[in-house]
Amino acid sequence: MIENIDIQKINSIAKKAGDRIIRIYQQDFEIGFKNDNSPLTKADIQSNEIIVNNLKSLYPDIPILSEENKEIPYKIRKNWEYFWLIDPLDGTKEFIKKNGEFTVNISLIYKDAPVLGVIYAPALELLYYARKGDGGFKIEKNKSPLKLPIYNYYKADTLKVIVSKSHYNQETKDFVNNLKNQYKKY
Repeated sequence: MIENIDIQKINSIAKKAGDRIIRIYQQDFEIGFKNDNSPLTKADIQSNEIIVNNLKSLYPDIPILSEENKEIPYKIRKNWEYFWLIDPLDGTKEFIKKNGEFTVNISLIYKDAPVLGVIYAPALELLYYARKGDGGFKIEKNKSPLKLPIYNYYKADTLKVIVSKSHYNQETKDFVNNLKNQYKKY
């Protein structure tokens, strides 16, 4: 199945969605809110439409799970062998702040693990992509793909934590502090 997915077409979809996001980013836009009180913009919705429509056209038999689509019950999703997992505008709060720190994320999941992924930062014109068995690549501003080296950073006594500056609240601080106690190095 994964060998039948054209990663360059997925890259192109991410860039199309990113182009639409940037057009909206460069103008004034309204901010709405989802049921969970997280922000929602026209860029989230239009990026989602581009990605979903293109994926359905190319791969109609692979279901899609998106942050912006209606929720699909787990009793249905649990039986999916493959599915697309997308976040059409990851970093909506950053998009609203107009700081350029947002991405378009598209991944193909097999059972419970990603086997293909694309992350596009449209404000930077920076694209990362990977497919299981092929490795990872980086493309800056339409240059040729650069194959990324594979590093094994795993050290059982060391913890590395990455948190969002937009979501760094007391609950996250407490969680991270609790983890610090379990490792020699932090």
